[in-house]
Amino acid sequence: MIKNNLKKRLKSQPDILEVTSLATGSFASVFKVEQRQSQSRQTQIVRCLSKVTKPYILRRETELLEYLNQYPEFVHLNETRKIAKHSVQFFDHHGDFSLRRYVAKFGPLNGSDSLKLLSNILTSLEKLHAIKMVHTDIKPPNIIVGQERFYLIDFTQTTFSKPTYETEQMVGDDRYCPPERMNGQYDIKSDLYSLGQTLFFALTGQHIFELTGGESEWEKLYANAFFNPQNLQLLSNDWQMLILWMTQKAPEKRPSLEELKQWLNDKTVPEWLQTLDLENQLNQAYQNRFATNCLQALCDAGYDYANFCYANQIKKAQPEKAYDLFKQGARNHYSRSTNNLALMYEEGVFVKQSWEKARKLYAQALKKQNPFAAYNLGLIYKTGLDTPKNGKLAFKLFSFAASRGNASAQVALAEAYLKGDTPRKVKKPKKRAKFWLKLAANQGNQSAIKRLTSLKKTKSAKG
Repeated sequence: MIKNNLKKRLKSQPDILEVTSLATGSFASVFKVEQRQSQSRQTQIVRCLSKVTKPYILRRETELLEYLNQYPEFVHLNETRKIAKHSVQFFDHHGDFSLRRYVAKFGPLNGSDSLKLLSNILTSLEKLHAIKMVHTDIKPPNIIVGQERFYLIDFTQTTFSKPTYETEQMVGDDRYCPPERMNGQYDIKSDLYSLGQTLFFALTGQHIFELTGGESEWEKLYANAFFNPQNLQLLSNDWQMLILWMTQKAPEKRPSLEELKQWLNDKTVPEWLQTLDLENQLNQAYQNRFATNCLQALCDAGYDYANFCYANQIKKAQPEKAYDLFKQGARNHYSRSTNNLALMYEEGVFVKQSWEKARKLYAQALKKQNPFAAYNLGLIYKTGLDTPKNGKLAFKLFSFAASRGNASAQVALAEAYLKGDTPRKVKKPKKRAKFWLKLAANQGNQSAIKRLTSLKKTKSAKG
Protein backbone atom coordinates (compact mmCIF):
# COMPACT_ATOMS: atom_id res chain seq x y z
CA MET A 1 0.00 0.00 0.00
CA ILE A 2 2.77 2.45 0.97
CA LYS A 3 4.72 1.55 -2.19
CA ASN A 4 1.67 2.07 -4.43
CA ASN A 5 0.79 5.41 -2.84
CA LEU A 6 4.34 6.67 -3.22
CA LYS A 7 4.46 5.46 -6.79
CA LYS A 8 1.25 7.36 -7.61
CA ARG A 9 2.57 10.53 -5.98
CA LEU A 10 5.80 10.33 -7.98
CA LYS A 11 3.88 9.75 -11.22
CA SER A 12 1.79 12.83 -10.46
CA GLN A 13 4.90 15.01 -10.71
CA PRO A 14 4.89 16.82 -14.09
CA ASP A 15 8.53 15.94 -14.86
CA ILE A 16 8.32 12.23 -13.96
CA LEU A 17 7.50 9.98 -16.93
CA GLU A 18 8.03 6.43 -15.60
CA VAL A 19 8.42 4.95 -12.11
CA THR A 20 9.82 1.52 -11.14
CA SER A 21 9.97 0.35 -7.53
CA LEU A 22 13.35 -1.00 -6.39
CA ALA A 23 13.02 -1.29 -2.60
CA THR A 24 10.43 -0.56 0.08
CA GLY A 25 11.05 0.12 3.76
CA SER A 26 9.29 1.65 6.74
CA PHE A 27 11.59 4.70 6.65
CA ALA A 28 12.74 4.91 3.03
CA SER A 29 11.55 3.55 -0.30
CA VAL A 30 13.65 3.61 -3.47
CA PHE A 31 12.46 4.00 -7.07
CA LYS A 32 14.00 4.29 -10.51
CA VAL A 33 12.39 7.07 -12.51
CA GLU A 34 12.57 8.50 -16.00
CA GLN A 35 12.65 12.27 -15.64
CA ARG A 36 12.00 14.86 -18.35
CA GLN A 37 14.84 17.39 -18.53
CA SER A 38 14.62 20.06 -21.25
CA GLN A 39 14.67 18.10 -24.51
CA SER A 40 15.89 14.81 -23.04
CA ARG A 41 15.05 12.04 -20.59
CA GLN A 42 17.26 11.08 -17.71
CA THR A 43 17.19 8.01 -15.47
CA GLN A 44 17.44 8.86 -11.78
CA ILE A 45 17.20 7.05 -8.48
CA VAL A 46 14.61 8.55 -6.14
CA ARG A 47 14.66 7.95 -2.40
CA CYS A 48 11.43 8.79 -0.59
CA LEU A 49 11.71 9.28 3.18
CA SER A 50 8.56 8.66 5.17
CA LYS A 51 7.75 9.75 8.72
CA VAL A 52 10.83 11.91 9.18
CA THR A 53 10.91 12.71 12.89
CA LYS A 54 14.47 14.03 13.27
CA PRO A 55 14.91 17.24 11.24
CA TYR A 56 18.51 17.66 12.41
CA ILE A 57 19.50 14.22 11.09
CA LEU A 58 17.86 14.85 7.70
CA ARG A 59 19.48 18.31 7.43
CA ARG A 60 22.90 16.91 8.34
CA GLU A 61 22.59 14.12 5.78
CA THR A 62 21.57 16.57 3.05
CA GLU A 63 24.48 18.89 3.83
CA LEU A 64 26.87 15.92 3.81
CA LEU A 65 25.56 14.65 0.47
CA GLU A 66 25.96 18.13 -1.04
CA TYR A 67 29.54 18.23 0.25
CA LEU A 68 30.28 14.77 -1.18
CA ASN A 69 28.97 15.85 -4.60
CA GLN A 70 32.46 17.18 -5.34
CA TYR A 71 33.87 13.63 -5.35
CA PRO A 72 33.18 11.12 -8.17
CA GLU A 73 33.40 8.26 -5.63
CA PHE A 74 29.89 9.08 -4.41
CA VAL A 75 26.48 8.96 -6.04
CA HIS A 76 25.61 12.55 -6.92
CA LEU A 77 22.62 14.15 -5.18
CA ASN A 78 20.87 16.25 -7.83
CA GLU A 79 17.79 17.57 -6.09
CA THR A 80 15.60 17.42 -2.99
CA ARG A 81 11.92 18.20 -2.93
CA LYS A 82 8.86 17.74 -0.78
CA ILE A 83 6.08 15.56 -2.19
CA ALA A 84 3.06 15.45 0.14
CA LYS A 85 4.51 14.38 3.51
CA HIS A 86 7.62 12.80 2.01
CA SER A 87 11.13 14.18 1.75
CA VAL A 88 12.38 13.09 -1.67
CA GLN A 89 15.97 12.89 -2.90
CA PHE A 90 16.99 12.55 -6.56
CA PHE A 91 20.33 10.84 -7.32
CA ASP A 92 22.32 9.87 -10.41
CA HIS A 93 21.54 6.34 -11.56
CA HIS A 94 24.55 4.00 -11.51
CA GLY A 95 22.82 0.62 -11.28
CA ASP A 96 19.72 -1.19 -10.05
CA PHE A 97 21.52 -3.73 -7.88
CA SER A 98 22.75 -3.42 -4.34
CA LEU A 99 25.55 -5.80 -3.41
CA ARG A 100 23.04 -7.96 -1.57
CA ARG A 101 20.70 -8.26 -4.57
CA TYR A 102 23.61 -8.70 -6.98
CA VAL A 103 25.08 -11.63 -5.02
CA ALA A 104 21.62 -13.19 -4.62
CA LYS A 105 21.07 -13.06 -8.39
CA PHE A 106 24.53 -13.70 -9.83
CA GLY A 107 26.46 -15.33 -6.99
CA PRO A 108 29.55 -14.21 -5.02
CA LEU A 109 32.11 -11.84 -6.50
CA ASN A 110 35.35 -13.22 -7.91
CA GLY A 111 38.69 -12.23 -6.43
CA SER A 112 39.39 -9.30 -8.75
CA ASP A 113 35.94 -7.78 -8.29
CA SER A 114 36.29 -8.19 -4.52
CA LEU A 115 39.59 -6.32 -4.64
CA LYS A 116 37.85 -3.59 -6.60
CA LEU A 117 35.07 -3.50 -4.02
CA LEU A 118 37.56 -3.09 -1.19
CA SER A 119 39.54 -0.43 -3.05
CA ASN A 120 36.45 1.57 -4.00
CA ILE A 121 34.90 1.59 -0.54
CA LEU A 122 38.24 2.45 1.09
CA THR A 123 38.48 5.47 -1.21
CA SER A 124 34.99 6.57 -0.18
CA LEU A 125 35.70 6.05 3.52
CA GLU A 126 38.93 8.00 3.20
CA LYS A 127 36.94 11.07 2.10
CA LEU A 128 34.37 10.56 4.85
CA HIS A 129 36.85 9.91 7.64
CA ALA A 130 38.90 12.95 6.58
CA ILE A 131 36.06 15.18 7.82
CA LYS A 132 35.83 13.24 11.11
CA MET A 133 32.68 11.35 10.17
CA VAL A 134 31.85 7.64 10.20
CA HIS A 135 29.23 5.84 8.12
CA THR A 136 28.05 3.44 10.90
CA ASP A 137 25.83 1.36 8.60
CA ILE A 138 28.07 -0.47 6.12
CA LYS A 139 26.35 -3.62 4.89
CA PRO A 140 25.57 -5.32 1.55
CA PRO A 141 22.30 -3.40 0.89
CA ASN A 142 24.17 -0.10 1.26
CA ILE A 143 26.61 -0.71 -1.57
CA ILE A 144 25.57 -0.21 -5.20
CA VAL A 145 27.16 -2.32 -7.94
CA GLY A 146 27.81 0.16 -10.73
CA GLN A 147 29.20 -0.27 -14.22
CA GLU A 148 32.54 1.35 -13.35
CA ARG A 149 32.78 1.06 -9.56
CA PHE A 150 31.06 0.19 -6.30
CA TYR A 151 29.29 3.01 -4.46
CA LEU A 152 28.67 3.38 -0.73
CA ILE A 153 25.18 4.82 -0.13
CA ASP A 154 22.69 5.73 2.62
CA PHE A 155 24.24 8.32 4.90
CA THR A 156 21.22 8.70 7.19
CA GLN A 157 23.09 7.25 10.17
CA THR A 158 26.42 8.90 9.36
CA THR A 159 27.67 10.80 12.39
CA PHE A 160 30.78 12.34 13.89
CA SER A 161 33.52 9.96 14.99
CA LYS A 162 33.33 10.67 18.70
CA PRO A 163 31.31 8.99 21.47
CA THR A 164 27.87 10.61 21.64
CA TYR A 165 24.26 9.57 22.20
CA GLU A 166 24.08 8.69 18.51
CA THR A 167 26.88 6.12 18.77
CA GLU A 168 25.07 4.65 21.79
CA GLN A 169 21.98 3.95 19.70
CA MET A 170 21.76 0.55 18.08
CA VAL A 171 20.61 1.37 14.56
CA GLY A 172 20.91 -0.43 11.25
CA ASP A 173 21.41 -4.18 10.88
CA ASP A 174 22.71 -5.70 14.13
CA ARG A 175 24.33 -8.51 12.15
CA TYR A 176 27.00 -6.02 11.05
CA CYS A 177 27.38 -4.23 14.39
CA PRO A 178 30.92 -3.90 15.82
CA PRO A 179 30.90 -5.05 19.48
CA GLU A 180 32.30 -1.76 20.84
CA ARG A 181 29.10 0.01 19.79
CA MET A 182 27.39 -1.69 22.73
CA ASN A 183 29.60 0.57 24.86
CA GLY A 184 28.71 3.67 22.87
CA GLN A 185 32.06 3.62 21.04
CA TYR A 186 32.30 3.99 17.27
CA ASP A 187 35.27 5.19 15.23
CA ILE A 188 37.00 4.62 11.91
CA LYS A 189 37.94 1.05 12.78
CA SER A 190 34.32 0.27 13.57
CA ASP A 191 33.44 1.06 9.95
CA LEU A 192 36.24 -1.28 8.88
CA TYR A 193 34.80 -4.11 11.02
CA SER A 194 31.49 -3.86 9.16
CA LEU A 195 33.32 -3.59 5.84
CA GLY A 196 35.20 -6.80 6.66
CA GLN A 197 31.93 -8.61 7.25
CA THR A 198 30.55 -7.16 4.01
CA LEU A 199 33.62 -8.36 2.11
CA PHE A 200 33.09 -11.87 3.46
CA PHE A 201 29.50 -11.76 2.18
CA ALA A 202 30.66 -10.53 -1.22
CA LEU A 203 33.17 -13.41 -1.49
CA THR A 204 30.90 -16.20 -0.20
CA GLY A 205 27.26 -15.09 -0.30
CA GLN A 206 27.08 -15.91 3.42
CA HIS A 207 27.10 -13.96 6.65
CA ILE A 208 30.37 -14.31 8.51
CA PHE A 209 28.62 -15.83 11.57
CA GLU A 210 25.91 -17.58 9.49
CA LEU A 211 23.25 -15.18 10.76
CA THR A 212 20.10 -15.11 8.66
CA GLY A 213 18.39 -12.02 10.05
CA GLY A 214 15.76 -14.06 11.84
CA GLU A 215 17.69 -14.07 15.11
CA SER A 216 16.74 -11.85 18.04
CA GLU A 217 18.54 -8.57 18.61
CA TRP A 218 20.49 -10.08 21.48
CA GLU A 219 21.53 -13.14 19.48
CA LYS A 220 22.91 -10.92 16.71
CA LEU A 221 24.81 -8.76 19.16
CA TYR A 222 26.03 -11.83 21.07
CA ALA A 223 27.42 -13.28 17.83
CA ASN A 224 29.37 -10.09 17.11
CA ALA A 225 30.74 -10.07 20.65
CA PHE A 226 31.75 -13.73 20.92
CA PHE A 227 31.50 -15.75 17.68
CA ASN A 228 34.47 -16.65 15.49
CA PRO A 229 34.18 -16.28 11.70
CA GLN A 230 32.55 -19.28 10.05
CA ASN A 231 33.60 -20.97 6.80
CA LEU A 232 36.92 -19.19 6.36
CA GLN A 233 38.10 -22.29 4.52
CA LEU A 234 36.00 -21.10 1.56
CA LEU A 235 38.54 -18.31 1.01
CA SER A 236 42.13 -18.18 -0.16
CA ASN A 237 44.78 -17.68 2.50
CA ASP A 238 45.17 -13.97 1.70
CA TRP A 239 41.45 -13.31 2.07
CA GLN A 240 41.27 -15.41 5.25
CA MET A 241 44.00 -13.30 6.82
CA LEU A 242 42.41 -10.03 5.75
CA ILE A 243 38.92 -10.92 6.98
CA LEU A 244 40.29 -12.12 10.33
CA TRP A 245 42.24 -8.89 10.67
CA MET A 246 39.32 -6.60 9.84
CA THR A 247 36.85 -8.40 12.11
CA GLN A 248 38.94 -8.55 15.27
CA LYS A 249 36.76 -7.96 18.35
CA ALA A 250 39.21 -5.39 19.74
CA PRO A 251 39.33 -2.23 17.53
CA GLU A 252 43.02 -1.65 18.23
CA LYS A 253 43.87 -4.98 16.54
CA ARG A 254 42.10 -4.05 13.30
CA PRO A 255 43.94 -2.45 10.39
CA SER A 256 43.94 1.25 9.60
CA LEU A 257 42.89 2.65 6.23
CA GLU A 258 46.54 3.02 5.28
CA GLU A 259 47.31 -0.59 6.22
CA LEU A 260 44.39 -1.80 4.12
CA LYS A 261 45.58 0.23 1.15
CA GLN A 262 49.00 -1.36 1.64
CA TRP A 263 47.40 -4.80 1.76
CA LEU A 264 45.90 -4.15 -1.67
CA ASN A 265 49.44 -3.75 -2.99
CA ASP A 266 51.36 -6.54 -1.27
CA LYS A 267 48.92 -8.52 0.96
CA THR A 268 50.95 -7.58 4.04
CA VAL A 269 49.42 -8.53 7.41
CA PRO A 270 50.90 -8.07 10.91
CA GLU A 271 53.27 -10.68 12.27
CA TRP A 272 50.89 -11.82 15.03
CA LEU A 273 48.34 -12.67 12.34
CA GLN A 274 50.88 -14.56 10.24
CA THR A 275 51.62 -16.86 13.17
CA LEU A 276 47.95 -17.41 14.00
CA ASP A 277 46.80 -21.03 14.01
CA LEU A 278 44.15 -20.91 11.28
CA GLU A 279 43.12 -24.52 11.85
CA ASN A 280 42.40 -23.70 15.47
CA GLN A 281 40.38 -20.67 14.34
CA LEU A 282 38.27 -22.91 12.13
CA ASN A 283 37.74 -25.40 14.94
CA GLN A 284 36.64 -22.62 17.29
CA ALA A 285 34.13 -21.40 14.71
CA TYR A 286 32.45 -24.80 14.73
CA GLN A 287 31.87 -24.29 18.46
CA ASN A 288 29.85 -21.09 17.98
CA ARG A 289 26.73 -21.41 20.13
CA PHE A 290 24.25 -18.88 21.43
CA ALA A 291 24.06 -18.55 25.20
CA THR A 292 20.84 -19.67 26.87
CA ASN A 293 20.21 -16.01 27.69
CA CYS A 294 22.19 -13.80 25.32
CA LEU A 295 21.11 -10.56 27.04
CA GLN A 296 22.33 -11.82 30.40
CA ALA A 297 25.58 -13.03 28.87
CA LEU A 298 26.23 -9.60 27.39
CA CYS A 299 25.41 -8.01 30.77
CA ASP A 300 27.88 -10.36 32.45
CA ALA A 301 30.50 -9.27 29.91
CA GLY A 302 29.93 -5.66 30.97
CA TYR A 303 28.40 -4.21 27.82
CA ASP A 304 26.70 -0.90 28.69
CA TYR A 305 23.84 -1.24 26.20
CA ALA A 306 22.90 -4.67 27.58
CA ASN A 307 23.04 -3.41 31.17
CA PHE A 308 20.96 -0.36 30.24
CA CYS A 309 18.22 -2.46 28.63
CA TYR A 310 18.21 -5.03 31.44
CA ALA A 311 17.98 -2.25 34.05
CA ASN A 312 14.94 -0.83 32.26
CA GLN A 313 13.32 -4.25 32.32
CA ILE A 314 13.78 -4.74 36.08
CA LYS A 315 13.41 -1.14 37.27
CA LYS A 316 10.02 -1.71 38.92
CA ALA A 317 10.65 -5.18 40.34
CA GLN A 318 14.31 -4.70 41.33
CA PRO A 319 14.99 -0.95 41.66
CA GLU A 320 18.18 -1.51 43.67
CA LYS A 321 19.69 -3.67 40.92
CA ALA A 322 18.54 -1.20 38.24
CA TYR A 323 20.12 1.66 40.18
CA ASP A 324 23.45 -0.18 40.36
CA LEU A 325 23.41 -0.90 36.62
CA PHE A 326 22.50 2.70 35.69
CA LYS A 327 25.21 3.98 38.04
CA GLN A 328 27.75 1.64 36.43
CA GLY A 329 26.80 2.96 32.99
CA ALA A 330 27.04 6.56 34.22
CA ARG A 331 30.58 5.88 35.48
CA ASN A 332 31.38 4.63 31.97
CA HIS A 333 29.97 7.89 30.53
CA TYR A 334 27.14 6.00 28.84
CA SER A 335 24.61 8.83 28.56
CA ARG A 336 21.49 6.67 28.29
CA SER A 337 22.25 5.15 31.69
CA THR A 338 23.16 8.57 33.09
CA ASN A 339 19.81 10.00 32.00
CA ASN A 340 17.87 7.12 33.56
CA LEU A 341 19.88 7.40 36.77
CA ALA A 342 18.82 11.06 36.89
CA LEU A 343 15.20 9.98 36.45
CA MET A 344 15.50 7.76 39.52
CA TYR A 345 16.68 10.76 41.56
CA GLU A 346 13.94 12.94 40.06
CA GLU A 347 11.23 10.39 40.90
CA GLY A 348 12.74 9.22 44.19
CA VAL A 349 12.83 5.60 43.05
CA PHE A 350 14.97 3.57 45.49
CA VAL A 351 16.99 6.73 46.29
CA LYS A 352 16.05 9.90 48.17
CA GLN A 353 14.42 12.34 45.78
CA SER A 354 16.88 15.06 44.73
CA TRP A 355 16.33 17.65 42.01
CA GLU A 356 19.91 18.82 42.41
CA LYS A 357 21.39 15.38 41.68
CA ALA A 358 18.93 14.85 38.82
CA ARG A 359 19.86 18.20 37.27
CA LYS A 360 23.60 17.50 37.48
CA LEU A 361 23.19 14.04 35.96
CA TYR A 362 21.02 15.39 33.12
CA ALA A 363 23.71 17.99 32.43
CA GLN A 364 26.32 15.21 32.36
CA ALA A 365 24.27 13.20 29.84
CA LEU A 366 23.69 16.31 27.75
CA LYS A 367 27.45 16.63 27.22
CA LYS A 368 27.06 13.59 24.96
CA GLN A 369 24.14 15.25 23.13
CA ASN A 370 21.46 13.04 24.69
CA PRO A 371 18.08 14.51 23.59
CA PHE A 372 16.19 12.89 26.47
CA ALA A 373 18.51 14.57 28.94
CA ALA A 374 18.06 17.88 27.09
CA TYR A 375 14.27 17.62 27.39
CA ASN A 376 14.36 16.61 31.06
CA LEU A 377 16.77 19.42 31.87
CA GLY A 378 14.56 21.82 29.92
CA LEU A 379 11.60 20.90 32.13
CA ILE A 380 13.64 21.72 35.24
CA TYR A 381 14.55 25.17 33.91
CA LYS A 382 11.02 25.82 32.70
CA THR A 383 9.42 25.05 36.06
CA GLY A 384 12.25 26.38 38.23
CA LEU A 385 12.74 23.18 40.21
CA ASP A 386 15.92 23.44 42.30
CA THR A 387 17.11 26.29 40.10
CA PRO A 388 15.84 29.74 39.00
CA LYS A 389 13.41 29.65 36.09
CA ASN A 390 15.05 30.18 32.73
CA GLY A 391 12.55 30.09 29.89
CA LYS A 392 15.12 31.03 27.27
CA LEU A 393 17.38 28.11 28.21
CA ALA A 394 14.39 25.75 28.45
CA PHE A 395 13.32 26.73 24.93
CA LYS A 396 16.86 26.14 23.65
CA LEU A 397 16.99 22.69 25.27
CA PHE A 398 13.55 21.75 23.92
CA SER A 399 14.65 22.86 20.44
CA PHE A 400 17.79 20.72 20.64
CA ALA A 401 15.86 17.65 21.76
CA ALA A 402 12.99 18.18 19.32
CA SER A 403 15.27 18.45 16.29
CA ARG A 404 16.78 15.09 17.28
CA GLY A 405 13.42 13.33 17.44
CA ASN A 406 12.32 13.57 21.09
CA ALA A 407 8.52 13.57 20.81
CA SER A 408 7.89 15.09 24.26
CA ALA A 409 10.22 17.97 23.42
CA GLN A 410 8.45 18.45 20.09
CA VAL A 411 5.15 18.85 21.94
CA ALA A 412 6.73 21.21 24.49
CA LEU A 413 8.20 23.31 21.67
CA ALA A 414 4.83 23.41 19.89
CA GLU A 415 3.10 24.60 23.08
CA ALA A 416 5.71 27.34 23.47
CA TYR A 417 4.93 28.59 19.96
CA LEU A 418 1.15 28.44 20.54
CA LYS A 419 1.40 30.34 23.84
CA GLY A 420 3.92 32.87 22.58
CA ASP A 421 6.39 31.60 25.16
CA THR A 422 9.44 32.02 22.90
CA PRO A 423 12.65 34.02 23.50
CA ARG A 424 11.69 36.37 20.67
CA LYS A 425 8.67 37.00 18.51
CA VAL A 426 8.42 34.63 15.55
CA LYS A 427 6.43 34.67 12.34
CA LYS A 428 3.60 32.17 11.87
CA PRO A 429 3.94 30.54 15.33
CA LYS A 430 0.88 28.34 14.76
CA LYS A 431 2.40 26.91 11.59
CA ARG A 432 5.62 26.13 13.45
CA ALA A 433 3.65 24.53 16.27
CA LYS A 434 1.79 22.28 13.82
CA PHE A 435 5.09 21.25 12.23
CA TRP A 436 6.42 19.94 15.55
CA LEU A 437 3.10 18.42 16.58
CA LYS A 438 2.93 16.46 13.33
CA LEU A 439 6.45 15.09 13.88
CA ALA A 440 5.48 13.97 17.39
CA ALA A 441 2.19 12.53 16.13
CA ASN A 442 4.14 10.48 13.55
CA GLN A 443 5.79 8.78 16.52
CA GLY A 444 2.41 8.00 18.11
CA ASN A 445 2.59 10.71 20.78
CA GLN A 446 -0.97 10.96 22.11
CA SER A 447 -0.60 14.51 23.43
CA ALA A 448 0.40 15.66 19.94
CA ILE A 449 -2.47 13.80 18.29
CA LYS A 450 -5.00 15.32 20.71
CA ARG A 451 -3.55 18.81 20.31
CA LEU A 452 -3.70 18.59 16.52
CA THR A 453 -7.32 17.44 16.74
CA SER A 454 -8.10 20.35 19.06
CA LEU A 455 -6.50 22.86 16.70
CA LYS A 456 -8.45 21.41 13.79
CA LYS A 457 -11.73 21.70 15.71
CA THR A 458 -10.92 25.30 16.66
CA LYS A 459 -10.30 26.12 13.02
CA SER A 460 -13.59 24.45 11.98
CA ALA A 461 -15.51 26.33 14.67
CA LYS A 462 -14.21 29.64 13.36
CA GLY A 463 -15.43 28.68 9.91
